[in-house]
Amino acid sequence: MRAVQQPTHFSDFVISHSHLTVFGTFVVWAIGGLVYTWPRLYGRSELWSWTLGNWSFWLITVGISVMGLVLTAGGLMQGYQMDVRHGMRSTRSCRCGRSGSRARWPDPPWTSA
Repeated sequence: MRAVQQPTHFSDFVISHSHLTVFGTFVVWAIGGLVYTWPRLYGRSELWSWTLGNWSFWLITVGISVMGLVLTAGGLMQGYQMDVRHGMRSTRSCRCGRSGSRARWPDPPWTSA
């Protein structure tokens, strides 16, 4: 369980999860409720424009998906750079090799002895 907890704890992966939960669930439910009730408040039985409704649905769906993928990828990259030997809060940036000429990313935590 530590191999899963280390790259996801204290990183942007947590932010991705919370944003997907709040925006992807509750805000979309609220938008759906407004789309259903708004025309009925003004005496109409249908949506003002089905084309606009379909475009907004797909743009919101694609936007939520892209946001989740980008934040998840960034959070996992950030989590894999955490240095366990110096505490969970210290992250390693790109270390240079002995010659100083080539940059090398740190090894993932599960490969170090």
